[in-house]
Amino acid sequence: METDFKSFYMFARKQWKSLNTKIKEKLDEVGLTSQHVSYLIALSSNKNIRMKELNDLVGNDPALTTRVLTTLFSKEFVAKTAESKRKCKLYLTKKGEELMNALEKIFQTFNINNTKEEFLAITRPSKN
Repeated sequence: METDFKSFYMFARKQWKSLNTKIKEKLDEVGLTSQHVSYLIALSSNKNIRMKELNDLVGNDPALTTRVLTTLFSKEFVAKTAESKRKCKLYLTKKGEELMNALEKIFQTFNINNTKEEFLAITRPSKN
């Protein structure tokens, strides 16, 4: 059982590193980091939410949320409604939605079924 855990852990780590590298390359193209992805995901799943709600979803402190949003606003991935400053709602722009679609396509190339077969192949006992 211990060997299965070790094999699985090392295999999963390798797969995650590969996926993470592909996502990082896409983020580098647009000048973002993985920190921004949490906010993009939350906004793509929750249309028109307030900053406090976004902050609660991502689980970061308000100062970090403000800094991340400043970048996302300046790069035009996120916008806010024209309501008052305290009541404005945040949403992904078309550019933000396109980036999320590109990131999702990268994730979809990570084929879970192939990964499972690869894992099973390396964890089967050898016939020596």
